[in-house]
Amino acid sequence: MHAAHEVAGRVEFLRQAMLAANREQLAGIPMPGLTYGHSNGRLETAEAFVEAIASGADTFLKLECSQQTIHVEGDTAVVRHVMDGSSARGGDAPAAFHVGVLQVWKKTDNEWRLLARQAHKI
Repeated sequence: MHAAHEVAGRVEFLRQAMLAANREQLAGIPMPGLTYGHSNGRLETAEAFVEAIASGADTFLKLECSQQTIHVEGDTAVVRHVMDGSSARGGDAPAAFHVGVLQVWKKTDNEWRLLARQAHKI
């Protein structure tokens, strides 16, 4: 399988795991040193990223990606896309969002894992 297709599959797996709030799936996605940035400037570690979603502190009701590009250089891939969705944080009312996202994936032990993610306002 072509590397870009493998990465696209992992991006989709991440999207589905976030919607399902599946702790086991989410835990297998990030590298231990993940830095996960939100468009409001909040940063999370790998553990905080998994816990926020799996515990229900962050609830994603809709996540849709468009305009996705993937550039693979050796064992590193850079993914950019636009993400539209809705989420609720800490019991707040759901809010819609429209953000740009940059993800960096690294292939280790024959698997693509998320190393960094940063969302930005469009």
